[in-house]
Amino acid sequence: QAAAWATALMTPPPSLADKLGLSGGPVVLVLGQAPPEVAAVLGTTTSDAAGAALVAATVRSAAELDALPATLAGRGGRLPVWVVHGKGRSPAPGADAVRTRMRAAGYRDTKVSAVSDEWSATRYHPRA
Repeated sequence: QAAAWATALMTPPPSLADKLGLSGGPVVLVLGQAPPEVAAVLGTTTSDAAGAALVAATVRSAAELDALPATLAGRGGRLPVWVVHGKGRSPAPGADAVRTRMRAAGYRDTKVSAVSDEWSATRYHPRA
């Protein structure tokens, strides 16, 4: 067991790209203005949902959050989506508001990742 603990302690934490599932280089449909931390790890991006493997959507206001489900239906369809949202004292909508809106639109949250002191991201999948 000591060897397993030593390995665990010596392994560096996952990068933001690893946490968001972007390390393998999936094509990402970007919606909204991503914060610099997210923009830096997006890799290959597209404006065409047909070629995308997932969506990265940043919501900076309640209006953007309210419009997101319709935007996804029109552009992202059935793709998994990372919603980048505010945390702490950020003026952007927080995790609770995003979760409420996305669940009401038929999405289920499957993972959360810290992005920075100001931003978090929650992954959602459309319900089957």
